Amino acid sequence: MNAGFSRLTTTDDELGRAGRGGFATGATFDFLEPTSTPGAGNFDVLAYLSSAHRLVVLEDAGRSTVAVPLEPQLSLDYMAAIGIAAETAPGEPVDVIARFAFPLPFMVISELLGMPVGDRDQLRAWSHEMTNSIEPFNDEPTLRRMVAAAENMLRHIDDAIAWKRRNPADDLLSALLAAEEDGDRLTHDELRDQVVLLYIAGHETTVNLIGNGTLALLRHRDQFERLAADPSLDANAVDELLRYDSPVQVSRRITTTDIEIGGEGIGPGELVLTLLGSSNRDEHKWGPTAGDLDVGREGASGHLSFGSGIHHCLGSALARLEGAEAVPALVRRFPRMELATDTPAWNGRIVLRGLDALPVEVR
Repeated sequence: MNAGFSRLTTTDDELGRAGRGGFATGATFDFLEPTSTPGAGNFDVLAYLSSAHRLVVLEDAGRSTVAVPLEPQLSLDYMAAIGIAAETAPGEPVDVIARFAFPLPFMVISELLGMPVGDRDQLRAWSHEMTNSIEPFNDEPTLRRMVAAAENMLRHIDDAIAWKRRNPADDLLSALLAAEEDGDRLTHDELRDQVVLLYIAGHETTVNLIGNGTLALLRHRDQFERLAADPSLDANAVDELLRYDSPVQVSRRITTTDIEIGGEGIGPGELVLTLLGSSNRDEHKWGPTAGDLDVGREGASGHLSFGSGIHHCLGSALARLEGAEAVPALVRRFPRMELATDTPAWNGRIVLRGLDALPVEVR
């Protein structure tokens, strides 16, 4: 993104619309049997909902005026110890993704939304399949799994909404149920789609942040030890990890006017893919050390991992908070942690880059 970096970061009005859904959303899958679940055959769960957006008033760049207290029952350090060290034989590899990177953000977003307890592993599987909708290339078996997962997730969300109507509390789902502007309330479908978006986006990318960040630190031992020794670096280190290996590598915009990027003219109404991961390593922005990991990097928060402008990530503050607690807690609780393999399993995705497994030895 070298020539186009400043253009993409400073003229969000020109790249003003995100479009509906992801690369595969909005497509009707004719090979599927008719379903009784509304919306599942015309999968558009990540669509921009103008009426829902109208009822959730935002202050600025992803900060909601609805404040919901978040009080996890366990400290993150205790969770790290329980999730990884418990029932682990000395020298036995432990998967950081399954035992820590996924359970933590899933617990946080579930508590924030006020979701009833469910089968965590099953919900994780459905969520993981559904996020294929924003990948540019999917074969038929993947599409079938994606739609089946959407059907199951939507049924679960319907049950959760019905339960919450009977059991309102001081949480975000209750706030969405009560949200009103000029006498207008969310319809059931709008509410359900909004909850699905928050539920999935609220943990999928944070799993990648924790996993990718932990791997980066383990591959740069000096930075691992530097972070472990200096708590004042926690917040900056998370931004540097987001910059170094962004959980979201690609985004898209639809142009609203004629623009020029890298000498190429693009007319209005065109789909433009923005390479966030590339911009985060652009030497024109970050200098000759753009490819290095530096947890003390000055200006690390200037990355584009959360997008920009009106499309800045709604959950950026929560993601930063979770990352700044989770990753430092992990490295300080297990200062002798080492990789158990030189080739951890990546998920093979283009947009949501993350690990399927990260085996380590905690010693």
